[in-house]
Amino acid sequence: MKIMKRKISVFLLAVLLCLGISSSAQDFNAADADGGGSNNDSPVDSTNKFKMGFQLGSVTIGGENYQQLGFRGEIPIGKLGLGLDLYLFMDAQGKIRKEDWDEASDYLDKLYYIRWANKGAPFYFKFGGMDYTYLGYSNIVNGYGNMIEYPTVRRWGLDLSAETENFGIEMLVNDFKEMFTDRPSVLAGGRVFYKVGGKLQIGVSGMQDFNQYNSLKDLDRDGYPDEIDEFDSNKDWVTKIDELTARGATPATIQNLVDIGELNSVTKDKLPKYGDSIAAQLVWGLDMGYPIINKENFKTDVYVAYSKINNYGWGASLPGFRMMIGKFFQFQAEYRIQSEEFLFGYFNPTYELERAVFATNPVTQEKYAITKAQSLKQIDKKMQGYFASATLNIGPVLKVTMAYQDLKNDESENARSIRGELGLAENLIPKLSVCKGYYIQNNVQDFQQWKTPQTIAGFQLGFELTENTVMGLDYRWTFEDVDGNGVINGNAETIKTIGIRTSFTF
Repeated sequence: MKIMKRKISVFLLAVLLCLGISSSAQDFNAADADGGGSNNDSPVDSTNKFKMGFQLGSVTIGGENYQQLGFRGEIPIGKLGLGLDLYLFMDAQGKIRKEDWDEASDYLDKLYYIRWANKGAPFYFKFGGMDYTYLGYSNIVNGYGNMIEYPTVRRWGLDLSAETENFGIEMLVNDFKEMFTDRPSVLAGGRVFYKVGGKLQIGVSGMQDFNQYNSLKDLDRDGYPDEIDEFDSNKDWVTKIDELTARGATPATIQNLVDIGELNSVTKDKLPKYGDSIAAQLVWGLDMGYPIINKENFKTDVYVAYSKINNYGWGASLPGFRMMIGKFFQFQAEYRIQSEEFLFGYFNPTYELERAVFATNPVTQEKYAITKAQSLKQIDKKMQGYFASATLNIGPVLKVTMAYQDLKNDESENARSIRGELGLAENLIPKLSVCKGYYIQNNVQDFQQWKTPQTIAGFQLGFELTENTVMGLDYRWTFEDVDGNGVINGNAETIKTIGIRTSFTF
């Protein structure tokens, strides 16, 4: 049996080596489609490109540091794109982490995604890793990606769209592995629209996170997240009292240690077992849009959109406007009005980091989880203001992308978001095919702190080694407020991801 399993493993590995990663996305939201740090290629036809790459870096899994060695490849077959992401995690002794290769699902993780066509085609889907996705006019889902915690967390999601002459549908699922569990916690939803009179488009959208607590890391799967589990790799123990009791300590001994301050008095039964809890959240909306001009190289439309976060607030875009002039210029602008407890683009690029996070009670120093929906309570006033985004290709020199939102309440308090990307045109500098940097920060009062849990930053470089070969570097930073003090400090709260890849064009 072991020999047979080994043969099957080798066969699957060989099959995966013959596959590739392919990524492209193009729709009216071109201004945002690659809005900072996306692994997507430019929105062009990539059917004639075969790509393979090498990736290295370091990651922390279960509190242990590993060196990551990875291989990526890309083979588009007509409209079909198949891809892989083979990787090895090696510890300080050079031993390969066996947990990544001992279950059937581990081999599924090596396949990065499968796609058909590009977004904007009559039928499109992408199954697996997603970077920046949208629904409709982006009032509910705005740039969501399921790979922000890659490579430590891999998700298998779905981005699908289909359109006929009068009807269309969009679907989004963050991770099918979350769906098929004892407590389904998947993020899923979509949009349907119908064209009235051939042009006026009326749409209905809905997205639900079936359990926000699923984002809380629980290495030993005992129901107690690692933040409050003193033994995160041992499901039998949660607190020091559990350990001492298992080792034979008497209640009197334990109480004496508590009395002299050498032992925390918190017992397992007093801790919240978030693994047995469910915190679902639905966001739904209505929209209506009309295309003013719909030419191949010049498109404009106007729209209105309404969104409601169930049991919380609402927001409306009254009106919105979009314009695209070929590949030269894309623009979107909205006037936004919202009630208390609401956020536009609730499912944003950093959503997987915000679903549920731990905070510390300043009086008792106890840690507790706050869902993103619960954090809406901090928005206690009605707000209104504007949102605008634009992408400009400046001839053969620069590509600039910028998005900004500024909402104010009656007391002139702000909720601001910014997203920017600056890149040199391809081959402006000999042998430098890609050179761009990006920065994203969402929903803050001001921009005094450039590092927050809502921030993604990084840069990408591509070097031409030969006429048909390009080596690329992708360096990304994300941040986590580990100690819950509201400030990002030190390497422990900074997550770095480094990717190196090589592309071959035929």
